[in-house]
Amino acid sequence: MAKRRNVAARPWTEEDVAILREFYPTGKIDELAQRLGRTEASVKHQAYSLGIKRQSWCDRLWSEEEVRMLRELYPNCKSTREVARKIGRPWGSVRQIASNLGISKSKRPKDYGEL
Repeated sequence: MAKRRNVAARPWTEEDVAILREFYPTGKIDELAQRLGRTEASVKHQAYSLGIKRQSWCDRLWSEEEVRMLRELYPNCKSTREVARKIGRPWGSVRQIASNLGISKSKRPKDYGEL
């Protein structure tokens, strides 16, 4: 087991916290740690202590192009997963954003074959 170094932690300045708030949600943690002169563990711990969360790729805002594709593809699609693959988003995200935007699938009459 690695021995823990007994090093006094350097206090976080207001400037450090401002940088953390700006870059932690979407930036690379290793680059942020290097910029702040801290360890990745220290950066993660401070972010957690301040309630700053990482933004997942699912949470990123939809671009105008993605919304345009959704409006074009979703109403006539057979599969939400197919639309999701074309847009590059999770199918649950596609379904939720379509609902939020009031986009619904077209109603298709059921094919009962020959009667």
